[in-house]
Amino acid sequence: MVPEAEEMRRVDMFSATCVAEATAILQRVREEASGQWAPLLREACFWAEAMIWAAWDGDGDAFDERQERLGQAVTDGLASMRMH
Repeated sequence: MVPEAEEMRRVDMFSATCVAEATAILQRVREEASGQWAPLLREACFWAEAMIWAAWDGDGDAFDERQERLGQAVTDGLASMRMH
């Protein structure tokens, strides 16, 4: 989802509205995901959003745990996908 990726790159990660902007984009991607990659994309967006909230809360342990879950979701999802 190239437009959403570009939006994420433009989010000012140090602004007061960064969490709202970034999570809104991730939620939109989750809602609009379709095709064979949709389950993996939804799972990855869920954990990425959870990482953002943990970072916003300043909870390093929660951030690390969610980052691990994101990595595992991507690893598991890619392993189950048929690559062309």
